[in-house]
Amino acid sequence: DLKGPVEVQKNLILAFDHREEIEPGFEGAYLGMSWYVGDKQAFWSSDQFSGEWRRAQVEIGKLTGSWGFEVKPGLTFSRVQLYGRVKEKTEKKGETKAKMTVWFDNVRLYTGHVERTVSERTRTSYSNPPLFNWPVTTDGGGQKLQYSQDATFPENASVTVEVQHNFYLPPSPVEPGAWYWRVWSQGDLYDGWSEAEIVNVLPEAHRFVTQPVPVEELAKQPHPRLLELAKVDQPEVTEARKAQLVRSAESLYKQGVPEHPGPHVPGDPRWPTWIDWYGKVAGSITGGTGRRLQTLAQDAMLTGDPKVIGWAKELALEACKWDPEGGSAMKLGDIGAHHLLRGLTWCYDVCRDSMTDQERDTLKKIIVQRAKQFDDALNPFRGGEANNHAWLKAHGLGEAGLVLLGDYDQAGDWAEYVRELYLGRFLCCLGYQGDNNEGLSYWSYGLSFIIDYGDLMKAVCGIDLFQHPWLKQTARFPLYCAPPNAWAVSFADTGMPNHGARGPYATRYVRDLAVRTGDPYALWYSGERDPVAGLVPKPPVDLPQSIHYRHIGWSIFNTSLVDGREGVTVAMHSGQYQAGHQHPDQNSFVLNAYGEKLAIDGGYYDWYGSPHFKGYSMTTLAHNTLLVDGQGQAACKNGADGRVTAYCDSPAYGYTVGDAADPDVYGGSLKQFERRVLFIKPGFVVIHDLVAANVAAPAEGVAGTANPPAGAGSHEFDWLLHAVKPIEVDKATRSFSLECEKVALRGRFLAPANAVLEVKTGFPVEPVNRYSTNPVPKENYFPEWVLHASPEQPVQATEFLAAMQVQRRGGSPDPAADIAPAATTADNALAVRIKCGDRTHTVLFRKRDATGTIGTTDGLVTDGAAAAIETAGGECLRAFVTGGTFLELKGVRVLQSEEPQDWAVFGAALGQTGPIEGAWAQVEGVKTALAGYQRLVADTMLRYWWGQVSLPRPDSYEVAFEGWTEKSAPELTLDGQAVELQPGPNPTGSLWMQAGTHLLSIAGTGTFEGLTLKGRGIKLAPAKLLPKDAKLPADALVIEAEKPSAQGEVKGLLVEKVGASGGLANGTWDTGGQWAEWQFEIANPGDYELLIRGCSEHEDILRELLLDGQPLSPEVGVARFAATGGWCRTTDDWRYFLVCAGEGKPARISLTAGKHVIRMVQRGGSMNLDLLAWQPAK
Repeated sequence: DLKGPVEVQKNLILAFDHREEIEPGFEGAYLGMSWYVGDKQAFWSSDQFSGEWRRAQVEIGKLTGSWGFEVKPGLTFSRVQLYGRVKEKTEKKGETKAKMTVWFDNVRLYTGHVERTVSERTRTSYSNPPLFNWPVTTDGGGQKLQYSQDATFPENASVTVEVQHNFYLPPSPVEPGAWYWRVWSQGDLYDGWSEAEIVNVLPEAHRFVTQPVPVEELAKQPHPRLLELAKVDQPEVTEARKAQLVRSAESLYKQGVPEHPGPHVPGDPRWPTWIDWYGKVAGSITGGTGRRLQTLAQDAMLTGDPKVIGWAKELALEACKWDPEGGSAMKLGDIGAHHLLRGLTWCYDVCRDSMTDQERDTLKKIIVQRAKQFDDALNPFRGGEANNHAWLKAHGLGEAGLVLLGDYDQAGDWAEYVRELYLGRFLCCLGYQGDNNEGLSYWSYGLSFIIDYGDLMKAVCGIDLFQHPWLKQTARFPLYCAPPNAWAVSFADTGMPNHGARGPYATRYVRDLAVRTGDPYALWYSGERDPVAGLVPKPPVDLPQSIHYRHIGWSIFNTSLVDGREGVTVAMHSGQYQAGHQHPDQNSFVLNAYGEKLAIDGGYYDWYGSPHFKGYSMTTLAHNTLLVDGQGQAACKNGADGRVTAYCDSPAYGYTVGDAADPDVYGGSLKQFERRVLFIKPGFVVIHDLVAANVAAPAEGVAGTANPPAGAGSHEFDWLLHAVKPIEVDKATRSFSLECEKVALRGRFLAPANAVLEVKTGFPVEPVNRYSTNPVPKENYFPEWVLHASPEQPVQATEFLAAMQVQRRGGSPDPAADIAPAATTADNALAVRIKCGDRTHTVLFRKRDATGTIGTTDGLVTDGAAAAIETAGGECLRAFVTGGTFLELKGVRVLQSEEPQDWAVFGAALGQTGPIEGAWAQVEGVKTALAGYQRLVADTMLRYWWGQVSLPRPDSYEVAFEGWTEKSAPELTLDGQAVELQPGPNPTGSLWMQAGTHLLSIAGTGTFEGLTLKGRGIKLAPAKLLPKDAKLPADALVIEAEKPSAQGEVKGLLVEKVGASGGLANGTWDTGGQWAEWQFEIANPGDYELLIRGCSEHEDILRELLLDGQPLSPEVGVARFAATGGWCRTTDDWRYFLVCAGEGKPARISLTAGKHVIRMVQRGGSMNLDLLAWQPAK
């Protein structure tokens, strides 16, 4: 303790030297300084915990308080406590204890200026110009920013700017390189320059600037200022549309604003755990209320209806009664608080001019108080720019600023600061090719805020952020990660389960971006049928099919971006850790093929920090990489980075190398972990791992010995592969296999020679059903099988060589390959020979630290790091070498160069990649020419056709091909929906389609003349909306919708709904083709009528109804339902529908005694289901 009293004066400095010692096995967290006024802590600051002497300098006038205190002249400190803090080893704060010594010297309290140095704080800027941002001054004095590439800040080589705020984004790019910057502040508490910091502007940093927010101009604009934003992507507001919006608004109004339960209190029986509270309160109550307020305000803007505006005002003022610092505060749930802030802001905008002064001041005061919570969290920006929570906080703050301009002095600062954050920190940090380090799920989630913010800036400020290089490219991210009908690549928290995402993914956001950025490939991926604003959808046939996302370290090899049922995807991750939803999976790989999963990214993302999350999915155990002594990689740790050191792609081969040797990855236990992945397209994957441990430090008492003790540095290494199908192993041959319906994976370990294979199943910690403590429903639970391969005994170093065949099954199955070791000419290489039919692949890898040429005894020789060749009958069909100047086969140079290169050659005489013509599609005798494209994949020609067809009426259409040349049927997609075809010379299939224009695409290795679509005459019939008080007769047979006997791949969610029979409903019927069926038993045969209880806000809902595999009746194939006014979230919006025949009379369905099955298929619109009921026909 430094005893007081100490009175605050201008330029008061506390300076001291310090160093710390801590007992072995522990780390220091920081050197803390607590500042007391009287007996209360008023301020806190810190310095680095260090084993070396270092100088701490604290400018007391710049202290910021968290306990209601403010630094000002005359404030008196009673004491200052200096202390060391240990880094926590457990989750419970304060539980970790350690012995430490803190040494102090040269302790001085004086007035003056600190000894200026260059700070240790260095930031990398992915934006050029970079954003400068520093702590807010508390005494309102003047400030100057100075930046220079010279640490001495010479006047002729420095830029000095008078600034009004604590942030500054230069108006134009600067020279790349290191820039030193500092801030001059002058006021009542201090004056002088701050410590200089460094921002390193990368040469490849995004160069994108816009005009500032036009604050003065916007402050004069009338309300509602968000009206043009409210119109974005909305249909024209006709009288019918207006009436619909008013009905929707009334439903929202009737839901009201619930009483807020407040913060989570342990022991509260309503939410046994914090996560129960978070899901139900922060998510549903705080966030749900905000979303309803925003939608209600949008309806009010679009209709201009005084009644709707009054509803918005009433509910907004009701929400103002919630304590802004209580359970709805940002610190207790920033996502829910964001939605609440936006809802209040939108209501203020539309209601402002209809409010009394008192009402306006009440709502404005609450918005300002809540917005300041976000401002305090964001300014100055403390890092985590790749985390989408910062994006959503900024979005809400910026929107509030634009709406409050002219009504609140700081509003313009908020709006401009957020613009500079998005340009200088957020959009730029995500990569250079539209990538995202947190994978597809959080890409789409974060993108929802980014698109909304981009629309806000364009609609209100005239600033087009969609021209930013990252935003212009990012709509293709899901195209490469999840091609249509393919399972996704996502090395991050993705969902329930993490391997459960499938393409096309997030099509709504992809379409929004496609239209805003002018990307025809993204527009096609989104499923758009027709041109939009002159932009014509185009399939990605002529794009590179594979990609290396350099910034995030993802290498993705696809053989088809058009249809995953005809493609194979091999991907590896080795990159920089950037944000919290990334997994500890450096050098992990995934493998998907022909619409099936083979090697998966394991686990569930039930909720962040759950027991399953911490015990499995956010551990290396859940990924296809390496365990060391049963331990995985560091999770969520800055610096635990991998890197891709090689990437090359060609039609015949894909090759990439990952390096995960950074000491932070495995805690210093490894000095080498290099993974080489060779994809021999499309049927083989060979993985070569070089692994070496750091030799343990000599034990105490043997310091200085030349060699470590026996066994030092030896480790157990586990090579992992995860699957959702059982993995079979043959321990004698070190082989393994797993089988799916359309493809099998068969592999063998060639090294280590004594590899031990073992398969384990089951999760160490079971997942739960999202934000709850409930188990995962059976239909969403997918067990995993994990292959462990390891050397027989612990070793200091080893090499793994695994070769795998991706064996296609079905109509034209691939022959099983024979995988065997190939003899090498010296002990400097590993080689494998793969015989498949009349073809032979030989693959050669250089061993660790090997020099000279490497080769096999049958004549394959190279000086590269790896090589491969395919032969048949002694003829070379294709070849590959990486990092070599030559490749030789039996004395014949296949490849040669003066400099080391990555080469691939293939000689299949199947034709050239490019457009093709000739195929057609026919509807009712009218033929339409299809566009075509063929792409050479190794020795296979993959062909695509696409075009539009116009269908005259809603119906189930039979599809028939003419002249298909392959045994396996082609893959057909209509409007993004996969159509299952029966194989044969004229493959056939069927699906329900609406009248109008539709986009079809075909993929396969054969050719055909054309295809015909012919309607089956399935009838479209109405479902009559019964009165609200309608009841079921006592003799009705009730089928609860939440208890289906079977469901398709896309399943409805079982959710609690107000008024639902039994409390649960079957919801989220949003996907075309989604189906469920229910088994029931009839005791008394006869004629029955079908009643369905549902709720929806959609005006037009179509459901195909099948009874025992046939249309419900000759008169009813598809039933049309109407809106009921809501989703039963907080009000009872359920209504009974009576399925009718064509003339509006109840459809009479003849049912025999015994068991039956009724199936419902989504053909348009979303509707929650409560029950189905059969009542005897009248």
